Amino acid sequence: MRAFDPDTRIAARAGAPALRASGEWLHPHAWLTVFLPERATARLVGAVLAEQGTADLGNSGLALRYPIPTERLRTPLARLPDPDLVWLFALRTADADNTAAGPTMIRANRSVYDRVVAGGGVGYPINALPMSAADWAAHFGPR
Repeated sequence: MRAFDPDTRIAARAGAPALRASGEWLHPHAWLTVFLPERATARLVGAVLAEQGTADLGNSGLALRYPIPTERLRTPLARLPDPDLVWLFALRTADADNTAAGPTMIRANRSVYDRVVAGGGVGYPINALPMSAADWAAHFGPR
């Protein structure tokens, strides 16, 4: 694993505009973003990418992974793993060739999310991921 690469953030910011410009924004693009504890990052990211592979990300999809010092995050009620350093892991799926791919992408997101939670990580609630009342209760805990 490489240390923080500023080009990764540039690619992340360019994602939505690039999809809009190519017309792919109007096709399935079920994105998933999670925060992982440092101790589990290599194992979880490796397992997810080995299982899903890059083909499952679609034509314009990408996977992002970069460290975030927790003192930089000031979002109210943000849920983060316990360590001082967490890793953002995002799967940016996009598939203009398969307009029926949305439900498959969402099922894959659920599978990854469940693995992340089991490994001590948490979801970032902007995901293409249906959440039940029990999911939200587990996510926010006593808050």
